[in-house]
Formats: sequence, C-alpha cells, structure tokens
Amino acid sequence: ATRHAEMEAIDKLLEQWQRSGLAQPDVAEKFSRCDLYVTCEPCIMCATALSVL
Repeated sequence: ATRHAEMEAIDKLLEQWQRSGLAQPDVAEKFSRCDLYVTCEPCIMCATALSVL
C-alpha cells in the first residue's frame, strides 16, 4: 500500500527536526503552529491522525 501525502509531509518535517536536534517539546510546539493544505479531502484515517497532531 502507498502512504498518503499527508503522512509523507509529516514524516519529512519530523526527519528535518530530528536531524537538527530539536527537542520533543519543541517539536510539539512547532506542530501546533503548522497548517497543512491538501488538494482533496483526506481519507478518514489521515483526517483523524491530523486532528490528533
């Protein structure tokens, strides 16, 4: 199965932040200020995962 673009985008951000040595509380704070734009409605599983972030 293929991963949806929303999850790929989140993983890319996490990889960058981990490489830069960002602490876990800082990662959570950065995610709280992020907006993710999509070109179509996300599937129910991606929508739920995004709402938890």
